[in-house]
Amino acid sequence: LLAAGRAASAWRAWGWTDDDRFYSRAGRENPGSPRARLGLGVAFAEGGDKEGAVREFLRAARLDPREPWPYFNLGKLAWEAGERGPAEELFLEAHARNPRLSPVLVFLGLAAEARGDHAQAQARYRRALEVQPLDATAAHGLGILLWRRGRRGEAAELLRRFLELAPRDAESGAVRSLLNSPGSPREGDRRD
Repeated sequence: LLAAGRAASAWRAWGWTDDDRFYSRAGRENPGSPRARLGLGVAFAEGGDKEGAVREFLRAARLDPREPWPYFNLGKLAWEAGERGPAEELFLEAHARNPRLSPVLVFLGLAAEARGDHAQAQARYRRALEVQPLDATAAHGLGILLWRRGRRGEAAELLRRFLELAPRDAESGAVRSLLNSPGSPREGDRRD
């Protein structure tokens, strides 16, 4: 997905202005390219064409069954539609293809948390941070989970890391308020 995004940015810099057009052309010129199908699926999803996105993600999965990103993106679409069970199954499919993808681990953490399995959610977020220490979303997910579970010292460290990594994230204001609330651990205070 990231490679597809970087390619799209490079092409736009050279005159392309529309992801749909770019990936549609790439798909026509390279009908056997799972990356072109994946990129077109992302463009469709971002443009609100969920049916087109699903179609292209499924094509990408058929073209390269080992590729995790089509399953991850299908899982994201299911998650956005509120279909937590099917989304988790798709994230597990992506994870089976590559267990070292931080975004997949984060969504598996979210799914475990939604099911009430806090131990598994914590393990998934921690693994995401092992794989990608600079994953702001994993730091946020684990920080909020630990905060809710009463482990405020470690949670505060993770939430501060989140703010360093993603200071303009939509959640940053709420996290700052949480960290500035009465009784919140101060920097360096790991007491839980």
